[in-house]
Amino acid sequence: MQRSIASHVRVDVRVLAFLWHLAERFGVVVPGAVRINVPLTHSVLARLVGARRPTVTTALQRLVQLGYLTRDARAFVLSGDAGVVEELESRSPSRDFALPSGEPLARLSDT
Repeated sequence: MQRSIASHVRVDVRVLAFLWHLAERFGVVVPGAVRINVPLTHSVLARLVGARRPTVTTALQRLVQLGYLTRDARAFVLSGDAGVVEELESRSPSRDFALPSGEPLARLSDT
């Protein structure tokens, strides 16, 4: 499983794939989602997916923004099913991401 997770180029895809791997082993099914009650810091998650902590933090923010993931206290709550990993991989890495101000990245490049 680690090899298939590491084969993804994008960190957000690796993080989501790893969280679904954890969900299969430790997840609790809740209505419309799977809750993972494994306490993971961004640093630990970064080591597990082969990335740096700031990159994992950005990836988690993107996953939350796109609706693949929510946080409930220290738990991760995954929406949908494991098939969303392929869906995320097919999406543009920057097109769907907005800055904290809410302004999409594409608008900044127009100026």
